[in-house]
Amino acid sequence: MTEQEDSMPWITCKDLQKEYRSGTQSQMALNHVDFSLEQGEYVAIVGKSGSGKSTLMNMLGLIDTPTGGSMIWNGEQVLRYPERKKTQLRNQMIGYVFQAFYLEPSYTVYQNIEIPLLIAGYGTAERRSRILSALEEVGLSGKVRQRADSLSGGEKQRVSIARALVNQPKLLLADEPCGNLDSENTAIIMELFDRLHGTGKTIVLITHSEEDANRAERKLTMKDGRVLHETLL
Repeated sequence: MTEQEDSMPWITCKDLQKEYRSGTQSQMALNHVDFSLEQGEYVAIVGKSGSGKSTLMNMLGLIDTPTGGSMIWNGEQVLRYPERKKTQLRNQMIGYVFQAFYLEPSYTVYQNIEIPLLIAGYGTAERRSRILSALEEVGLSGKVRQRADSLSGGEKQRVSIARALVNQPKLLLADEPCGNLDSENTAIIMELFDRLHGTGKTIVLITHSEEDANRAERKLTMKDGRVLHETLL
């Protein structure tokens, strides 16, 4: 790595654009967005619905591809990767938490968290170790054999966070993780993110809540696909 690359942010998005077309109509979901992220940072992105914050997260997570611009991870142009290599990067480096829990209702907590480990090809002993460690981290060690459809909303979200953590990702992307939760469970989830950040986890949080966003180190406010301003907290 060159001295210039070594001084670069961990992730750099430059002039990101995302245009959606329908017939003769078009919408710029991202309008020339610049964004950078250092390892270990906790960044919140706020804005009204349609502001582009979830679209930006999807670009960071390599879930979607921009219409224009570049994204560099550790000095590499990841948007030029073949799809197989992007999938590998997603599986190894990124954990996702969404507003919807996306749990298999008839599966146990253990079985739900096990899914990404099965995809990654880990053996039985390694899967068990990682699952129990993730459950301890989210405070659900006693729920390991409980079915997902018997859990409360807050417990389901903590299971989804545990599932996001089992591959030991370097980047955790959370899109409105408390959107379906009451204030008590929101506090539990946000305290969990605080603890994860304290262990060195890099977190990008998408939220409508200014109160939740203010727990981060840095806040980006978006409107109409642009970053209006950035605030250090």
